[in-house]
Amino acid sequence: MEEPKKSILQEQYTYMEKKLWNVITAPALVILIVMGVNMLMKNQALLQVPWMKSKLGMVSLLLVYHFWCWRTLRQVQKNIYKYTSVQLRMMNELATILLFVIVFAVIQKTQFGRDWYWSFVSFFGCGILLMVIVRLINRNNKK
Repeated sequence: MEEPKKSILQEQYTYMEKKLWNVITAPALVILIVMGVNMLMKNQALLQVPWMKSKLGMVSLLLVYHFWCWRTLRQVQKNIYKYTSVQLRMMNELATILLFVIVFAVIQKTQFGRDWYWSFVSFFGCGILLMVIVRLINRNNKK
């Protein structure tokens, strides 16, 4: 790619990254924490329900993912690239799977809490399937 075009695109991507992080992602984290803590303070009995424990575990993983994204974004801003585009795509799918599991846990409530092991195995299997699909798509794009 020609240097002028590359610098224009990099400038635009940097602007978009800042907007996405500062306007959507970081405020969403604050809202998630405030609303979640508020809900649990108002109804502490939820902490005794198995599906809520599963949900909180998944939300904790989502928080870890959030901070991984923040660290990765900071590295990219310093021109430190530790991950390939395929690895980043797979990490993007991880967030999708986590969000799906969280919503599924809330909708299925009693079943999810009772059969949490099989639910976890199913979602883990779906995650592996998604990663295989991403690799196959990437392999086909390189040909």
